[in-house]
This record gives sequence, C-alpha cells and structure tokens, in this order.
Amino acid sequence: HNAVTAVTLRARPSSRGTVRLTGPHPQDLLQIDKQHFQAPGGRTDVAALRDGVKKARALVKDSLLAVVIDREIFPGANFSTDEEIERHVYENIFGHHACCTAKIGADNDQYAVLDGDFNVRGVSNLRVVDISAWPNVPGFFVTTPTYMMAEKAARVIIEAANGTATGASNDTFVDHAQDALQALQVFLTSAGIQVGNLLDNVLHL
Repeated sequence: HNAVTAVTLRARPSSRGTVRLTGPHPQDLLQIDKQHFQAPGGRTDVAALRDGVKKARALVKDSLLAVVIDREIFPGANFSTDEEIERHVYENIFGHHACCTAKIGADNDQYAVLDGDFNVRGVSNLRVVDISAWPNVPGFFVTTPTYMMAEKAARVIIEAANGTATGASNDTFVDHAQDALQALQVFLTSAGIQVGNLLDNVLHL
C-alpha cells in the first residue's frame, strides 16, 4: 500500500525493566521484563506519546500531503479522545532498542558492569560495545550515540593491542562527537527541521 508513516518516539523514557539469567549455559534464554510504563514517570510517558500522536495528525492534516491522503489507517479515526489514544499507546507500544543492561561506570558503582575501557569487570579479554553499555537512555535516536561510543572503543582497543593505552580520555571523543553532531544539525536545519542543540540533547544526563 502507498502510505505515510508518522512514528512517535519517547526520548528518555522512565521505564526500567530487568534482564535475568535462566541458567548457566550461554544459549539459555534470558528472562526479559520491559515493565513498560510501570515506573513513577509512566503516566508522563503515556501522555507524551499521546500528544505525539495528536501532533503528528495535525502536522499531516496541515501539510501538502493532506491532498493525497485518503484516510488514517492506524490507529484510525475511531481513536479520537485522549483516553482512546492512550489505550492505543498502551496496547501497541514497543521498544526494540532496549539498552543500559551492562552499564559503564566508575569502580565504586556496584551496578557498573563495565569499566571505562569497556572491559567486563571480573572477566578477562571481554568487552561490551553496544547500547547495553549506556548508563542512561540518551535523548536522541540510538544510531549517532552508538557511533560515538564505538569510535572511542575502537581507539581504546587499538591502544591496548599496541601496548600504548593511556587510560580513558574523553577529549578526542567529545571533539569528534561535536563535529558529527554539528554536521547533522546543519543538515537537519537545512531540511527545515528544528532540533535545538543536538550536543546538549545527546550528552545530557
């Protein structure tokens, strides 16, 4: 079908789930409980997504696309009140970028699975470099922060292999992050998309 899709994303959601082992074998299935909207800020998350749906509808209705759109397929015109839209959010929410399950952190943080060089504490020759390493969900789509983290990790791994590791320094990492985000902001602004200060949005904790 020819269609227009408007996706609503909640930045920095409050939901905090769990991942637990079910056995000693690496291939044993994990017990994953995302606990959507169960945190104290859950109602705020639902309200933000509800308002996002309403805003997306308004943007499409007031855009040049309106003349070529026949009807809304999902969730559909029968979801019109706040209560109906919130029910739609509850029933259809999904999160395919679960993260922060193996956080990087200081030595005195009992929940920090990784040290500053991405090493798994207590395990030799094992690093984790993916979105599970984040201490907090970033306020931006996951791709750019992942690239930034991977660039830092690549430098750390190369230095360790060459015997030139000098400890985890963030200066070069932040410089590259600023360059990448400034370039992205110029691109988005040229496309008419106002996003504020991207560096603040991505790195803010």
